[in-house]
Amino acid sequence: MIAETDRGVLIVDDDPAMVRSLDKHLTGAGYEVSAAHSGSETMKLMLAQGPLLVVADWMMPKMDGL
Repeated sequence: MIAETDRGVLIVDDDPAMVRSLDKHLTGAGYEVSAAHSGSETMKLMLAQGPLLVVADWMMPKMDGL
């Protein structure tokens, strides 16, 4: 869960290995990271947490990263 901060990043990807890799690098750089694995999960987290940055996979089932 992203705390109220200016360092919140939401990772969106259906590939767990990619999520782990991005999480490791972004957390190491001082960002507070949360992750979603689908478009619908992303929308819920965006409304609840309001991250400043979303890193999204371009091609995902049902709803793409755009």
